[in-house]
Amino acid sequence: MTGTEAASIMEAELSRAGHPTRSSFKVQSLPNTAGLVQAWWSENLKANERSENARTLGYFRAYVRIADQGLLRVDGLPLEPDHYLWMDRSVMKRLERDDYLRWSHDTVPPHFEITPKGARFLIDGLELDLSQ
Repeated sequence: MTGTEAASIMEAELSRAGHPTRSSFKVQSLPNTAGLVQAWWSENLKANERSENARTLGYFRAYVRIADQGLLRVDGLPLEPDHYLWMDRSVMKRLERDDYLRWSHDTVPPHFEITPKGARFLIDGLELDLSQ
């Protein structure tokens, strides 16, 4: 998948979730080496920032589609030719904190694993009953 194709997916998923437009979309020629450190993802995490909003849902769905059944690699989602989409730290740290994702060392580089709660959020979106 190219950066242009990934950008189209991002726009479509943000629109589907009801968010007007993307605010962060970084395609780089090198992986995000800072992302290999788990603590980097939680820097400056504010307690009042919630995952349950249209922007987070749109980004989450787009990242899963862009990964195309692959892994949500912490150093970026591989794109062609030889580029990486660096995932938005604000989105990912909230999803991890709120148990939609969990850090996994099962691979090199590590990746974010979608939890059962995260799988329900991807399907049900903002209609998810968080009391369960």
